[in-house]
Amino acid sequence: MNTMVMSKKNSDFSLYIGIFFFSTSVLLFELSLMRVFSILQWNYLAFMIISIAFLGYGASGTFLSVFSSILKKAEGKNLYKYLLFFSLLFSLGSLLSIFVISKVPFDLYRVITDRYQLLYLVIYYLAIAIPSFPLSERCCQKSINASTV
Repeated sequence: MNTMVMSKKNSDFSLYIGIFFFSTSVLLFELSLMRVFSILQWNYLAFMIISIAFLGYGASGTFLSVFSSILKKAEGKNLYKYLLFFSLLFSLGSLLSIFVISKVPFDLYRVITDRYQLLYLVIYYLAIAIPSFPLSERCCQKSINASTV
């Protein structure tokens, strides 16, 4: 019985370490985007990062509430596979986000004179929301809940 409790604690510890590193990478990505926007587009768009990140987390929570069968599948041994998949999805989304932001010719000063700049601003918003939508944050929350029960 004692070894079973110890093995559960070890598996929980590795799970918590993975969640810690994933959450740290999400925060560092958002801080990096804030720095990039404060340099490229002045500081007006830098504060947009946090609000869009919260919007992405809220959208992923809503998605998982509506499609709760995804979380039911992510129990037991499959939990680590889901966490790995969603972490990879976050990293690919981050790369895609940086790529889109670097290729879109958005100029904050031309918003008044050029209608396409509003379209580019929407593309910026969507590009920022891409990495924060993957369901990994909610799966991390589910894994914490599953390991404490």
